[in-house]
Amino acid sequence: MGANRRDAAYTYVGMAMRIALPHGLHRRSTNHATNPSTLNISIATLQNNIRIWWTTYIIERSSEFLMGRPSQIRDEDIDREAVSDTPGFPPADGLRAHVGLATIMGQIVSQVFRTRRRRKEDADEALMHLRQWKDSLPPALRLSDDEFSSPSRSVLLLHLNHNQV
Repeated sequence: MGANRRDAAYTYVGMAMRIALPHGLHRRSTNHATNPSTLNISIATLQNNIRIWWTTYIIERSSEFLMGRPSQIRDEDIDREAVSDTPGFPPADGLRAHVGLATIMGQIVSQVFRTRRRRKEDADEALMHLRQWKDSLPPALRLSDDEFSSPSRSVLLLHLNHNQV
């Protein structure tokens, strides 16, 4: 991807994040105006908002990581619920795994790629978090050593992203 396309992608992802933030998509539903009890929204709408937020987060963290640029929001400012298994939606395990990997990407950008003094301990900590992430994957998201197994495209993509980090 050319430099202009990368810059455009970073700009558009940043715009998506800046649209999500004023709507409170990064905030826990019980603490913000997105509280379903005050808005009379359905569980499906709430789960959709949660998934929109975390998908935006994943894309933003991935682009900042790949381009070495700063994030639009700090993890400390996010208190959104994790995705959950909800009828009518795909299983949540894959999205949760991508969120975990994106969180590690953000930590790497802020600690390892930072412009101020870098420390070996920060890189070691990032590697430890990556090992823990991989070890905590549910069985359905793990790669098998069995030569006859055929993992899904989404599982392969998850592991390709992990290996890229």
